[in-house]
Amino acid sequence: MKNTNNPVRLFAEILGIVGVCEVVVMLILPMLETHLSPLAEGLLDVSMLLLLSGPTVYWRCMAITRAAIAPRRGESMRTGGASIRLAVAMTAAAQVLGLAVTAGGVWWQQQGINHAAEVRFDRAVDRVEAEVRRRLEFPVYGLTGIRGAYAASEKVTHTEFRELVQTLDIGNQFPGVHGFGFVERVPRTELARYVAKQKSDGMTDFTVHAAGHLPDMYVVKHIEPLQKNFEDWGVDLGQDPVRREALERAALTGEGSLSGPITLLQDTTHGPGFLYVLPVYRNGADPTTPEQHRAALTGLLYAPLVAADVMGGAADVAQEAVQVDLYDGDARNAVSLLFSGNSQLVTLDGGVTQAEGAARMFQSRRVMHVGGRFLDLRVGSTPAFDASLDRSSAALMAVGGAFASLLMALAVWLLASGRVRAQNLARRMTAELDTMARVVQTTDNAVVITDGQLRITWVNAGFTRMSGFTLEEALGRTPGELLGNPNADPATIARLMSAAANGEPCRVEILNRTKDGHDYWIDTDVHPTHNAKGELVSFMEVGTDITQRKHDQLELEAAQTHMTQLADRLNLAVEGGNDGLWDWMDLSQDLQWWSLSYYALLGFTPEELASTSANFLSLLHPDHLAQAAETMELALYHGKPYDHELMLRTKHQGYRWFRSRAKVFRDAKGNAVRMAGSAQDIHDRKQAEAEMRRAEALLRGSIEALDDAFALYDPEDKLVLCNQPYKDVYPLCADLMEPGNTFEQIIRAGAERGQYRAAIGRVDEWVVERMAIHRQPRSDLQQTLEDGHVLRISERRMADGHTVGFRVDITDFINATQAAEAASRSKSQFLANMSHEIRT
Repeated sequence: MKNTNNPVRLFAEILGIVGVCEVVVMLILPMLETHLSPLAEGLLDVSMLLLLSGPTVYWRCMAITRAAIAPRRGESMRTGGASIRLAVAMTAAAQVLGLAVTAGGVWWQQQGINHAAEVRFDRAVDRVEAEVRRRLEFPVYGLTGIRGAYAASEKVTHTEFRELVQTLDIGNQFPGVHGFGFVERVPRTELARYVAKQKSDGMTDFTVHAAGHLPDMYVVKHIEPLQKNFEDWGVDLGQDPVRREALERAALTGEGSLSGPITLLQDTTHGPGFLYVLPVYRNGADPTTPEQHRAALTGLLYAPLVAADVMGGAADVAQEAVQVDLYDGDARNAVSLLFSGNSQLVTLDGGVTQAEGAARMFQSRRVMHVGGRFLDLRVGSTPAFDASLDRSSAALMAVGGAFASLLMALAVWLLASGRVRAQNLARRMTAELDTMARVVQTTDNAVVITDGQLRITWVNAGFTRMSGFTLEEALGRTPGELLGNPNADPATIARLMSAAANGEPCRVEILNRTKDGHDYWIDTDVHPTHNAKGELVSFMEVGTDITQRKHDQLELEAAQTHMTQLADRLNLAVEGGNDGLWDWMDLSQDLQWWSLSYYALLGFTPEELASTSANFLSLLHPDHLAQAAETMELALYHGKPYDHELMLRTKHQGYRWFRSRAKVFRDAKGNAVRMAGSAQDIHDRKQAEAEMRRAEALLRGSIEALDDAFALYDPEDKLVLCNQPYKDVYPLCADLMEPGNTFEQIIRAGAERGQYRAAIGRVDEWVVERMAIHRQPRSDLQQTLEDGHVLRISERRMADGHTVGFRVDITDFINATQAAEAASRSKSQFLANMSHEIRT
């Protein structure tokens, strides 16, 4: 056999491992961009080298050691050799996986740092853009102020213009602005007249520097401060195409206009500059078209700007180490470059300006529209910006990840080697389990023995009878795999798994499934088994079939659930009704139960008013306390029904009438122990009854106050009521004129008693005749009494079937009629007229 334990070879392998790991570290360090000091970078290099090479060197040394002692271990070493090699392979794979994850984490951290840096850069660009726009548009405020003076005055003299510009304090308020001027458009043919007019207005030194042959000129009439801009005074700005384009654009649009890049006469550095132009129109004019703008134009205000002065320090607002370039339009060349500068942070920590054309970490382009022109703002990061990024977290992640991968590899090695030892121990335990199996083989309970990972190693015959699985079918499978039931309680399963994971005993009742698919309940008691070192080696489970008991229990629970549902339905029915329920569960206690509908009737909530007998008494009307106590006493102690009407105080409607009914529950001795009932709001009914009684009393009083006889019969001809004058008309049968007696009864009795003389000897015929008359829809007749008085009888059948009758004494009318026969009217005509008057 070839010797693999050569020390020289081992040394060479270790050097090779260290060399490869160092190459890997040198490749990783530049990617981290930590910007550490040389000493810190060296320590990081050594740390990563040790973390990468240490595990590999350790594994190689362990392999040599095992190879050296293998001959002394004999057969046992040969048996576990394959497992040891597998453990080594798993450990190496864990180390490689950990390093791969670390590399991914470092990359992810770098991306996060770059993203945060990009956000910082974008914010810096936003600040620069806002500052550049502000600086370029700020002169328009001064021009607008001067234009206000022109709007307020018909004419602004040279002296007034000078004083107005002096008040603006150009040097402090408008950095980069060299002055403010006023330009007038002058036809070339009227140039001499224009110059003469300006001199006559006090500008004796005014001259026009004309050039070119264009028909009109744009002459600088005013420019202040004059000493600084004397060369521009009287200059024709219209001869320069760039200046003329800006002037005409402003004149025809009415908007402020920014010219293209020009060289200002007053700029000694001859750097890029531009004009900002604002038109002034005739007072009262409101032009909308280019022709109207040109016709109403009075002149143009302008401000000469030097780009370097305007943009000076604009990059500093970025608060980052960036370089700022401003171009006219989208052409990126030296001709269109207006400004190029860096923030002061660029020079910190030895930073240098980014070389032109060099790669930048970040750069941004913003197109701005200022004064009718498009400007191209370009902002780029510098090496100083890149150096300001803190990438130490990536370095820490690399070191930490390498260290974590080492720990993970070590943990895998310990687990794998421990598994090998556990397998050897399991082989020794198998013999012991065989002995135990014979002991429990004959028991009726199901006995299951598993290893530490809950894999079944032995079952008894009771388990086979109970579940249907034989020992051969159960070996190597867990009880959950073999007997698992999808309907089992997840909490019970979780409790079993938790106890098994912690090596603790556990007893539960769980639903299992047999081999043929039937469900059965088992009361299982699981006990862990430990070796002499306290290590968990196996579990023993003893189960008892409790299927019948569980079925009985489930039936009981189902019955209880059914009763609960019935109770819930009853509660819903109670809440849906109009009555409020109450229950005094224990008459010796103050506490009661009131339903939500009872609370709704009272207007209170359970939080506002507790359901007690004391609170009930506090709601009771003071006038009803004695009656309520008497009714309660009769119900509790004398067996009387509890049904009475009382007034209770509600929250929002004051006192209202309620009808309270209840049932008393008694014990075996007949003593009242509980009382439950309902309350119904009858306030509206009580008010209606009271109103009806008042109406009836009013009706009876009104009828009794009549001087004439009055009677009211219902549809069945029963007397409802009559007044005293009606009884006085028929004194012989007045005692029969009581409510409920029929008209026929009263007539017959009166005829028999001689009340009606015409009825003597023929009572039935007379009654029939009188009733026939009475039942007519309307009947008028006369009746002569024994004392000679004549009654006018009027009866009316109403739409609802009632009959209303009147008896009126018309004796005086009859006498008057007889006395008036000489007046050429017949007695019958007179009676008819008088009857009409009576009915009216």
